[in-house]
Amino acid sequence: MKTSIKISLAIIIVLGLVISEIYLFKNTRPSPLREERIIYIPPQTSFKKVAQLLKRENIITNVFYFTLYARWHGAITKIKSGELLFYSNAKPREVLNILLEGHPVLYAAVIPEGWNIYEIADRLSELQLVDRDGFLKTCFDKEWLTKINVKGPSCEGYLFPETYQFSKYLGEQKIIQVM
Repeated sequence: MKTSIKISLAIIIVLGLVISEIYLFKNTRPSPLREERIIYIPPQTSFKKVAQLLKRENIITNVFYFTLYARWHGAITKIKSGELLFYSNAKPREVLNILLEGHPVLYAAVIPEGWNIYEIADRLSELQLVDRDGFLKTCFDKEWLTKINVKGPSCEGYLFPETYQFSKYLGEQKIIQVM
């Protein structure tokens, strides 16, 4: 009987330690300072590698616990990719929400009226939103232009002057379609 009491007591102590450890992980911020960190999450990256990247950047404190936490919430296969904005003092729940919602970092691209596709390519390239040559090649790709119902030999005259908000890694085709 004494053995069963000791075993029960040991189990209760272990459970208490595990629960307190999980509680501390869930409610402790990695840093008291609120610093912005832009982190690029490549497409098709495993959750474990994402968690390791977040640990290296001091966004989370423990890869194993964060992975368990995400698995508990069914989020392992639902994370977004791209450049995401995190804060160094975010709790694990806030970090997981950013991964799930995927709010990308946006860059303002001002395209003035009267600019030609070469000037637009230069501006977008300066902002590191496109590869200049890739953008121009796409602007002259007759097969692709037909798919998007552009009747001319290029995108010249079809790209609307505007202040756009683009995320990096969107790609030349998507940016041209938006414009």
